[in-house]
Amino acid sequence: MRLSLRTCLLALLSATQWHPAIAAGAQYCQKENPEFCVAISSKQNPTAQATDLFLSIAAKPSADSKDRRGRGWVSIGTGDQMAGSLMFVLYGDATGRRVTVSVRTADGHVMPTVLDVAGTASKMSIDVLNAAVVLGNGTGDYYYSAQIACYSCDRWPGLDVNSKEQPWIYAANTDQAFQGGLLHAQPDAGLQMHQIHGHLAVDMPSTLLKEDEPVPSVDVNGQRESFGIWSVEKGHGHSKEKSSSWPTAVQLHGLIMTTCFMGIFAFGTIMIRWPHAQSFRMHWIAQLTASLLAIGSAAYMLSRAKHLGPHKIIGLITTSLLILQGWFGYRHHVVFVRSRKQSLWTTLHLWVGRTVLGVGILNVGIGLYYAKASAASLVAWLVVMVAELIVYLYVGLRHWQRKQEEEKKKKKNSNNKDMDMDMDIDMEELQERDSPEENEEGIEGVPLMERASHELRNV
Repeated sequence: MRLSLRTCLLALLSATQWHPAIAAGAQYCQKENPEFCVAISSKQNPTAQATDLFLSIAAKPSADSKDRRGRGWVSIGTGDQMAGSLMFVLYGDATGRRVTVSVRTADGHVMPTVLDVAGTASKMSIDVLNAAVVLGNGTGDYYYSAQIACYSCDRWPGLDVNSKEQPWIYAANTDQAFQGGLLHAQPDAGLQMHQIHGHLAVDMPSTLLKEDEPVPSVDVNGQRESFGIWSVEKGHGHSKEKSSSWPTAVQLHGLIMTTCFMGIFAFGTIMIRWPHAQSFRMHWIAQLTASLLAIGSAAYMLSRAKHLGPHKIIGLITTSLLILQGWFGYRHHVVFVRSRKQSLWTTLHLWVGRTVLGVGILNVGIGLYYAKASAASLVAWLVVMVAELIVYLYVGLRHWQRKQEEEKKKKKNSNNKDMDMDMDIDMEELQERDSPEENEEGIEGVPLMERASHELRNV
């Protein structure tokens, strides 16, 4: 959310309330990428008969090696999952000199959306008291820093200020670069998938401050210790699978899809154009096998998915088209066997198949990218894709050449047949001209020398 005049006044009024170093409350610091600290403290609010929560967050953005601009975002949220979590997201703009604090929530494992606090029934309010870029002493590093006040925050569902093990979550992306008009990245900017995530447990009673006690904040130049907050789980990417067990469900899915689209489907597509006695049989067996494997693997992964990103949406569309593609192929075969001619089903089967195969192979690459596959894996995928394209084009060209040769042979045979028919007609006419004709007396085939004696006998 942007810094407004009201926020600036609140920041000035609260300047005496915030202490520059953490002295009370609870704090968690992560010293590895992404490097960030969060301090949590709370105070009783007798007027509202509720508990106010104060967060101080400092995060070191990852710098672009070319222009040194800050990249990435860091998020801290309540609860043990994204669904229903109250999240505070920090990120910088394109210049790296402005910090945006975006308060968000989500209804599942999907991209969080900006929270309309006034529209909630919790009668709570949230103010960003300060958001700035802070330079580290002597290091030249800079940090995104923010102080946030959440008034009557204990009214947020799932936040228990009396719990000694209150669940919190954090997530981060180190690559995303934000753009923004008027030197500000927008509070509702789209967020790329988190690369790192983890769960925290907070001793909430230890965060409670006295009424006159200053609210502590993270000191980027001080000791980055953790107390009152401890890490429960930490992970990379969007999978919670343990990297030690292989293959995980995600890895097995990737293996199946790569084998199907870059192996079995490609083999079946090439075989239908190969001059082999069993080409058709091998084609439909390969395509049916790959379709069943791909649809089954996609259905399982979708059943356990908590969000729908580009890779999953493309995969859902592609596997759905596989069902239609099978039906088109069956209808083409039935019509072709009956009429020995291509039909609309033939065109649909050809072009839907080519589209599904091409998009499926591209989606394999997208899946490898999202899975943070190595550069060697991506290069191997690209090399295999190009090789299969070359083989497909070569086989298609040879198939077209064979069809042209067959058409020439058929045309030549047709011309020969017409010539044979013309010769037969000429021979028949010649025979008719050379054969004896019947005279008016009905004598047929009688030689001229014998015709006189034949007439005398008749007399």
